[in-house]
Amino acid sequence: MSCPFGTSKQDVDRERLKKEESVLLSEEVEPRSPRVWVMDRHGEFCLKDVKSPNKSAPGGDTRMEMMEDPPDDGQTWSIPDIYESEEFRRCVQAAERSILAHCPQRTISECITVCESMAPVSRVLKIHNKAILVTYESDISDILSGGFRRCNSDAVSIKQTEKRVFLMWINRKKFNSTQQPVCKNISVLKQRNYQRLLMNETIEGQMEILGNRTKNQSERQQVLFFLRQCIQDVVDLTRPNYLVVPFGSVLNGFICDTSDLDTALVYTGSRQKQANETALLSEIAKKLKMLDSYNSILSIFHARVPIIKYHNRLLEVGGDISYQSINSSGKTATICLNALSRCSPSVVPFIMTVKLWTKLYVDWFPSKFVFTALALFYLQRCQIIPPIQNIKVINKSPVDGEEWQCVETVETKSLDQLLCGFFQFYKDFDFNVYDICLKSGKIIPKLDHQYTIIMNPFCGNKNSEEYMAARIRDWNVARIQAAMAESVRILAESPSTLLQPTEQHWNTPTNESFKFNKRKR
Repeated sequence: MSCPFGTSKQDVDRERLKKEESVLLSEEVEPRSPRVWVMDRHGEFCLKDVKSPNKSAPGGDTRMEMMEDPPDDGQTWSIPDIYESEEFRRCVQAAERSILAHCPQRTISECITVCESMAPVSRVLKIHNKAILVTYESDISDILSGGFRRCNSDAVSIKQTEKRVFLMWINRKKFNSTQQPVCKNISVLKQRNYQRLLMNETIEGQMEILGNRTKNQSERQQVLFFLRQCIQDVVDLTRPNYLVVPFGSVLNGFICDTSDLDTALVYTGSRQKQANETALLSEIAKKLKMLDSYNSILSIFHARVPIIKYHNRLLEVGGDISYQSINSSGKTATICLNALSRCSPSVVPFIMTVKLWTKLYVDWFPSKFVFTALALFYLQRCQIIPPIQNIKVINKSPVDGEEWQCVETVETKSLDQLLCGFFQFYKDFDFNVYDICLKSGKIIPKLDHQYTIIMNPFCGNKNSEEYMAARIRDWNVARIQAAMAESVRILAESPSTLLQPTEQHWNTPTNESFKFNKRKR
C-alpha cells in the first residue's frame, strides 16, 4: 500500500486498525474480550485479547493500560558506559600495579618495609593479619619477573607462588626492627556486623543502613579488581586472546562488604579460532586447582550458563567465571544498573533490603537475580526507574550533566511503604494469568502456562541462553508468594523484626523450607 506524503506506513496501519475497531464496536454483537497492545516474548508489540474480562491487573491499584495504538517508546534516557569511565580504568591500572604479600608469621609491618624496598609504594591495604595488598606508584614488571629476589637475605625469604602473590618469611631476630614503613596510606579492610547494626532500629532505619553498605566500598572494590587481575594472569598462561571482564556488584552500584566477583571470559581474537566454552572453562578450572590460593573450586557445566565457582582463601573472596560474548547481557546489565542505582535515593536501600530478605526467606531458590528483577519491575510500576527499553548507553566519560538525566519522579512513598507495597504487590499478583516485562515496564499476558517466565531485559540475542532469565514452576511461585504474604503480616505486626527473624517467624506451615535451611546453616 502506498503512503501519502508525510505519512508513514505505521501511521496508515494505525488508522486502518482504528477503523476496524470502530466497526466492531458499532456492530451489535456479543461482548468480546478487550484487546490490548502487549509485548511478546521476542520484544515485539502485537494486539492480543485479554483472557480475563477484568481489566484490573494484579497488584492492588495497578491497571493494565488499554491502548488503541502501540505504546510510545517514551523518553530515551542516555546513560554512561561504566566500562569506558575513568573510574574503571583507574581500578584496572591499580590492580596491574599491585601484589599480594602473604605473611604467615603475622609480620605485617616488616612485610610492608620489604615491599617498599622493591619500589615506591602508593597504598597498602591490610586484608587480614596474614595478608596485605600492596599497590605501587609505577609499573611492577621488574618485580614480577624476578626483581623481588634482590630483597632475599638472611632475614627475609620471598617465594613467588603466583604471578602477583608472594610468600614472605621474616626472621625477626635478624631483621632491622628500627626500620618503619614509609607509606602513610595504610588502611584495613573492614567487614562490619550489619545484623548487629540493625538491632533497635525501625524498618526504615534498617533499610537506610543497608543502603549505606554500598558507600565507601573502594577497598572492597580494590580487592575484587585485584582478584580479577589474578584470574586474568591465569587465563593468559594458555589463552591470551581472552579478556576477563568483571560485571555484577563490583560495578553496578550495589557493592557491599560481602560482595563476590562475577567475571566473564570474552574472546578478543578472530572468530575462526574461538575455543569451545566448556573446554575453555575446564582448562581454567584445572589451572586454578594447581594454585594454593584457591579452594572450593566447582565446575558447573550442565547449567543453562556453564560457570566455575571458586574461593580465594588469601583474599577471603569468592567468585565465578562464565563464558560470554563481547556484548553480553551481564555487561549490559551492569551498565544499566549502575545508572539506575542513581535514579533515586530510594533505589539502593530498597534493592539491598530485597537482597537481604532473599537470603533470609527464599534462600532455597537458586537464582537470586529473579528477586532483583521483581524489585526493579516494582520500581518501574512506581515510576521511580524507567523501562529498560528506554535506556540508551553512550560511550562518553566523564558524564556531562546535560547528557545524564534521571527520571523526574515525585516519590510519595517512604522506604517502609515502598517495601510493604512490594510484598503486597506480588502477594496479590495473579501469576496464573500474567507475567512481568522489565523491558517495557508493563504487565503482559502469560507467556507459558506451565511456567512463570522472566525474560532478561538486558539480552538482545533471542537465541542466546541468557535471553530467558528464569522459568519458575507454579509450586515455587506459590512458595515465594507465601513468603511475601508472611512478610506482609510481619510488617503489619512487628516491622522491625522482618530482617531479624526470630523463632516465631519460622513456625508457620508455609515456612517449613525456611526451618530446614536454618537447621542446615
